[in-house]
Amino acid sequence: MTEFRKKGVIVAIAQALDYRTRESVEELELLCKTLDIEVLDTIIQRREKPDPATYVGSGKLEKIKNFCEENQIDVVIFDDEITPIQQRNIENVLNVPILDRTQVILEIFSRHATTHEGKLQVEMAKLIYELPRLRGKGLYLSNPGAGIGTRGPGETALELDKRKVKQRISTLRKELAKLKLNRQNVRKSRLESGYYLVSIVGYTNAGKSTLLSSISGEKDILVSDKLFSTLNPTIRKVKLPSGRSCLVGDTVGFISK
Repeated sequence: MTEFRKKGVIVAIAQALDYRTRESVEELELLCKTLDIEVLDTIIQRREKPDPATYVGSGKLEKIKNFCEENQIDVVIFDDEITPIQQRNIENVLNVPILDRTQVILEIFSRHATTHEGKLQVEMAKLIYELPRLRGKGLYLSNPGAGIGTRGPGETALELDKRKVKQRISTLRKELAKLKLNRQNVRKSRLESGYYLVSIVGYTNAGKSTLLSSISGEKDILVSDKLFSTLNPTIRKVKLPSGRSCLVGDTVGFISK
């Protein structure tokens, strides 16, 4: 079966084209690979700080537009979190979907979250990110018989959307607070069990899950050559050479930016 992947281009700014810049864009390219985006090129502009209106300069943005048209680019990925104003202005020029680094990471989390708590955490993070980026058009006639959750007098569709998002965020915070309490009780039980607790920490896709699978002897642990394949802590009982046992946990990996 033929595999169709989206074609993308990475855009970044840097004061100097040093190893930090290279590491950052290479990391973003790996994140894109996890979303099945094939990065055809990386465009870096040297400047002190992002342009407040378009992230890169207007001339560079036109060159990016030409590159997208010539190479049939499906998505442009920015190596920073761009502001709502920058996003709107860039989209108006490029006429191509755009993603920033935060959106890429949130989308990966959304695809890889498996537990109920993990899914709620990702949903809340995405809503908090999207709230200032909501857009609406025009006033709607108020409904004389409006009830709870419907538009009030003179309320725009945008205001209604924001109100619903804020309500959902509030609900998610309460649900997560309850789950956090349950998690604390489970952790307390583990501490009282007498076993030492060991956490494997490190960069994402560095081999933490592979290590846990090896030392525990269990093959049911998810091992994948993709960033953030592990979003939910995995804990296994491991017997040490001394004969004692401990609880070893795999953790969510971290990234440099």
